[in-house]
Amino acid sequence: VLRTAGKQDLYEDWNDYRYFNRTSFAVDNEDNIYLAHATRNKIEKYSPDGTLQMTIDRPLNYEISDKIEKVKRKVGPREIELPQLNFVSKSLSVDEKHRIWVLSYDRQLTFEERPVTIHFADEGGQLEATDTLKTSESSQTDAFAFHVFDETGEFLVKIPLTHFADKVKIFGDKLYILEK
Repeated sequence: VLRTAGKQDLYEDWNDYRYFNRTSFAVDNEDNIYLAHATRNKIEKYSPDGTLQMTIDRPLNYEISDKIEKVKRKVGPREIELPQLNFVSKSLSVDEKHRIWVLSYDRQLTFEERPVTIHFADEGGQLEATDTLKTSESSQTDAFAFHVFDETGEFLVKIPLTHFADKVKIFGDKLYILEK
């Protein structure tokens, strides 16, 4: 391990632990580390040695989840219990001018819009397969936007997207969006 950044919150429940500690990260050309928390309205910048330098939040159109609700849903031929909570950020990247581009939820996806990932395990609990089921045929949505901040954390602009997006990366002057 060369360096660490960020702090995990401790939860007894595994779902709480894995959802409330989920982050995406990016590193700029000066080795500063940026974290965007998936379920909390928090974007952080750390120095190369792991010292917190800045914390950013932004106005949201929805409430942040403080607990995970369990909801039974019919997925294909099965009824399964799915965790339900509000997500804030999907991914982030930093450009050469140290602007922070956060791929954010502008609104929450409905169940019908959400892809559902199912993990299949054998009798011993070992992972056998993973399958993602798309619950909607549409590739268009108004649920995502980029929130762009300058290097001091000042909000610059919101750029709405018209499609689903999962990851963002910036290389040089090009922004790449991955939709799984």
